[in-house]
Amino acid sequence: MRSLANTVDVAGMMESSGSAVPLHKELWQKFIGHKTSDGSIVEYEDIVYHPDPFARTSRHKLDVYIPPLSSEESQRSETFPSAPNGKLKPCIIFVHGGGWKRFSKRNRFTGVHQNVGRAFAKRGTVTFIPSYRLTTPSEVQLMIDHTLVVGLLVSLLVSFLPEWRNWMTFFLSSASIVVSAIVRRRLSPGVEHPAHTQDVARAVAWVRLNAAKFGGDPDNITLVGHSAGAHICSMLMVEPEYLKEVSGPSPGQLAGLVAISGPYNATRMAESCFLRTFYLHPVFGSRSKWTQSFAVQRLEELGENNNEGEGEPQTPVRRRRGAGGAEERKKLHEIPPVLLLTVERDWGLDKHAVDFERVLEKNGIDVRRKVIMGLNHFNTISAVGRPGHVAEEVMDLIANWALGLHSHDIKNEYQ
Repeated sequence: MRSLANTVDVAGMMESSGSAVPLHKELWQKFIGHKTSDGSIVEYEDIVYHPDPFARTSRHKLDVYIPPLSSEESQRSETFPSAPNGKLKPCIIFVHGGGWKRFSKRNRFTGVHQNVGRAFAKRGTVTFIPSYRLTTPSEVQLMIDHTLVVGLLVSLLVSFLPEWRNWMTFFLSSASIVVSAIVRRRLSPGVEHPAHTQDVARAVAWVRLNAAKFGGDPDNITLVGHSAGAHICSMLMVEPEYLKEVSGPSPGQLAGLVAISGPYNATRMAESCFLRTFYLHPVFGSRSKWTQSFAVQRLEELGENNNEGEGEPQTPVRRRRGAGGAEERKKLHEIPPVLLLTVERDWGLDKHAVDFERVLEKNGIDVRRKVIMGLNHFNTISAVGRPGHVAEEVMDLIANWALGLHSHDIKNEYQ
């Protein structure tokens, strides 16, 4: 990769960031842009969007992918990331999935999520991909993970030392799996909801303040989330307080939301013992918190509050949140256009999309939904960048939406 002579104006970012994203000079460095192997896209890695001086390895970082300039633009502007002639490009903030417990903004071995940033940039959008803090998996899930590792190590051991093939080896291996899982969970529990959503809200606020420095339009930002990332983005839409608390844009100031294969309904999640054990309890805590942590239930509550008359008794939700009818109506009216995507083999998440679409339409929100055939929950993202793969059509659809296609009837045009 060839380095460019220019750097991001970090000092300017610190001055413009204000109280929304307090930045400290000692935590910053200059980031050299580099082009991809085909010499088109410019990438910036590991830019801190929220300083975390107490963390050994901060996850409050994001990567930026800048689209290639046309030949005319290249002649007029030698410096990235300034926008030539003041022409700012639409922005996408892509929030990765991973069950709130795994993955990050890029995998240096597989290229997953980096491929998404490059795909959107090639289609003409300035793309930001943040990492966020994660939840440590439950003890049961850690035991399963550790069993695979310990089992492999023990198999190698007994193949070279046959005398170790006895009950004591089996006992010690099993004990080490249980103890290591319990100790890891206790010493490093990670975070619970809403920390994931709060982190992404900080990233959105940062992008809003600094997008223009990368040639992106701060008034044309589309949120795109996959799986757990789609859940996080949906919560930013139905709970504007997350963005308000970090001086970010209101949902109505965003161009739109594209939610891919996300869980939006706590009731459906709770029906499965597997999902309760591996996701709801470790990520969202006690059962009493679940309905406040998913978009369908929050929208249903907002709709109920919106329909309550002034003389009617206060519901528990209204008493708890202190929300009046006018405030609730404002929340609903601020939600931008929404595109819900699911795929052919999606682990029942298509039902979540149907539920989300129903409550959005009921509350007068502009929403479209589409099912993409020929994909599963994983290769929707992992196969991006493979020529001719159906995943590339998903990138086309999302990029078109971010470029303004949500003003058209997606249902008639794509389904």
